[in-house]
Amino acid sequence: MSEPLVDAVAVSNAAPVLSAAVLPPVAAEVKPGVADFEAALSFVEKGVAQLGEAAKNELKELAKKYL
Repeated sequence: MSEPLVDAVAVSNAAPVLSAAVLPPVAAEVKPGVADFEAALSFVEKGVAQLGEAAKNELKELAKKYL
C-alpha cells in the first residue's frame, strides 16, 4: 500500500463566505401569534392573578391555541 492512510488537509486563510441559500429567510423564523394580542395579554394576566406565576407558561400556550 503506497497510499497514505490519512488525507492531506488544505489550509486556507480566506474568510468563510455566507450565502443567502445557507441562511433561513426571516419570515420562516417568525412564529405565528394570536389574532388579538390585547385579548391574549388580558387572558394571561388575569390567569396569573388567579392561578399564580407557575401557570404563566401554560396560559400563554392556551392563548396561542385559542385566541
